[in-house]
Amino acid sequence: MGLFIKKPTVFEAMTFDEFDNMASEMAQPHVYGGFLFTKESDDCYKIGSNRFYRGQMLVKEEGMAYPMSMDDFNDTYAPA
Repeated sequence: MGLFIKKPTVFEAMTFDEFDNMASEMAQPHVYGGFLFTKESDDCYKIGSNRFYRGQMLVKEEGMAYPMSMDDFNDTYAPA
């Protein structure tokens, strides 16, 4: 048995407000990075079966896009 280190991954992430500002200039529903986003309210976008709320980060990596709480994001990731 050996020990391994997970390779670093560089990915895109943005806050709800950054996404909302960008999406306000797009047609509804929004397609970003190949993912369909539907605005449900001023504080929520639906991404497939997930919901992206104000105060969260949107993480886009390895063919996936998913919301993450700001605390979990800051505890897990650092700027590249």
